[in-house]
Amino acid sequence: MPSPTDAPLVSIVMPCRNAETFVEDAIHQACHQTLLDIEIIVVDDGSTDGTYDKALFLAAKDPRVRAIPVRPGGGVARAREVGVREARGQWIWFVDVDDQWPATALSDFLSHSDGADVVVASARYVYADRSPRWIRPPARREADGRDAFGMLLAGALKGHLWNKLFRKDLIEGVSFTPSPVHSDLAMVGEALSAAHRVRLVDAHVYDYRVRPGSIITAGSPRYASLSMVAGVIDDCARRFPDDPGIAARHLYFQHRFILLSQLKDVHNASYSAPERDAMIATIRQDLTWKGVVRLARRRDLRRAVIAGAAKASRPLAMELGRRLANR
Repeated sequence: MPSPTDAPLVSIVMPCRNAETFVEDAIHQACHQTLLDIEIIVVDDGSTDGTYDKALFLAAKDPRVRAIPVRPGGGVARAREVGVREARGQWIWFVDVDDQWPATALSDFLSHSDGADVVVASARYVYADRSPRWIRPPARREADGRDAFGMLLAGALKGHLWNKLFRKDLIEGVSFTPSPVHSDLAMVGEALSAAHRVRLVDAHVYDYRVRPGSIITAGSPRYASLSMVAGVIDDCARRFPDDPGIAARHLYFQHRFILLSQLKDVHNASYSAPERDAMIATIRQDLTWKGVVRLARRRDLRRAVIAGAAKASRPLAMELGRRLANR
């Protein structure tokens, strides 16, 4: 096992908050990777339970584990930023404390990492009934940053952090957008658009456990977060000003992943009626007929119809948002 004074090959960054139930198992999984040349950085975001104490206890037993407290309220993006700043590894892997991953995950990542800035692998959503839904990258060996960013805009690559391994000097350059939701999408967009080479592999590296109350099931308000992420992705797209393919995919992304998601979120119970009115007005202003056509050309006809109807009529926008929210 490497000495704790040696720079490890990979730093596993593990943000957590009030995760006493999961943190011990997560650290155990990380420690038992077949790749031994690692460090595990547990960043505790102001937990009020025993999360930090458990992490400290396990850090005392394994010199590869470090437990770092941060002031509460910074959110997961801030915790990730602290983890990257503290990391000594050449590579960074972000994991969520309540998920699972195979012991061979890092070995599989690194077997394809030569010359790459980012390695993208396969993962699964695993639901409460244990049924899986696979997330796989496109069937090609590698791409440059422009192509990989275009795949993200088109939805062929997903904006998750946990199925990607990042070279540290690349991920240090992202802005760690402090959006309460979807901050990972902003980070991935920045990293891919700045990368020189991205490797795409089919190795299974991660299981995202979909639990009641998790981010994708909790119904947290998302409108402001989506706006923040949209701004970051807009800036990334400006790195390729003369690329019509990026421009077309960016327009698709804006409508498919931002504006229609905001339309759905408008009916979140936490918003007041005046807030909803203002959101609907902004969404309808940002929707464009060119974007509706782009959805249709991508054969996304249902969303093209929704976007077009919302653009044409405020009452329809309200009703369609309500129907989307109730799906």
